[in-house]
Amino acid sequence: MAEKAALVQRHSHYCHIHGVLGVADSGDLTGLVELASQGMAGGGLIDIRTSGPLCRAEGSGGNPGFGDFLRVVYSADIEDQPTSAPRFSPQDLNRIMRQRDGKKAVVVANGRQAVAEALAAGCDAIEQGYAMGEDNLRKMASRNVLWIPGLLRAKNALDGSRAGGEVSCRFSQRYAAPGKPLPGAEAFWQKIIAEQLAQLSLAGKLGVTTAVGTGAGSVGILHGESMVEELKLFLKAGYTLAEAIRCASVIGAGFFGMERLGPLAVGRPATFLLARGTPQQLPRKLSYLEGIYIEGLPSRAYHKNPIKPAGRPSGAG
Repeated sequence: MAEKAALVQRHSHYCHIHGVLGVADSGDLTGLVELASQGMAGGGLIDIRTSGPLCRAEGSGGNPGFGDFLRVVYSADIEDQPTSAPRFSPQDLNRIMRQRDGKKAVVVANGRQAVAEALAAGCDAIEQGYAMGEDNLRKMASRNVLWIPGLLRAKNALDGSRAGGEVSCRFSQRYAAPGKPLPGAEAFWQKIIAEQLAQLSLAGKLGVTTAVGTGAGSVGILHGESMVEELKLFLKAGYTLAEAIRCASVIGAGFFGMERLGPLAVGRPATFLLARGTPQQLPRKLSYLEGIYIEGLPSRAYHKNPIKPAGRPSGAG
């Protein structure tokens, strides 16, 4: 338990130093967030919402009494089985939706059929949504269903396929494990990421509410810096900087009920980031912030230049 709490604390710190102050995490972190917060300077570094036990199939629907929202894994993650059929029946999905006890439901779904079934079941958000098509996007726009596209998952798979073999990518650095390269993998992932970028561009034009989500914690996708990389992909899809920042802040915070991370407003304690440079240098500058202010006060946990213990004077015996 203590080791898991330390991992939560470390990942929270990675998020915090990149200006990520709110996280929606999948899985059962019951008790871990509170335990991790006890070891953090000034309490919890970030606002964490958890899904509780994941809903993966019939008989493992999780417990609606736990978690802040419901996350249903209806399709496999895109990097695992990009063309797989739904993991369980539409009837089971509808049963889970009926038993969610009023909580918002995020459904991982890829492909036209799976996304259409998730929308018909009444989900509140689609996560990933690869190859779901224009009809589903139009339905999401009309019903105000949130989309969390997770472009970085495909980008990470593409970067790994380029190196050949089984590879984990850390954006600027890579390490390769023994393995055999998959013929055609690079071309396949180039096609997948291009299609998802085009879909995101169309979503913006259709008025689909969209939030930035990264899949951090998956192999090769690190907490904190992955948000910077996902923002770059939103910009590549044609979103303006202001639109992309909005997708990475107020939209996600509002959906997951992170009230203290709302928009700047008169009479409200301000939570904001300071970055030195021009707007064109964002989001890269989020990796080296000048400062972080939480409810009007400088973050005690953030230091632009980390403080190192003083060593002995040179020449001392």
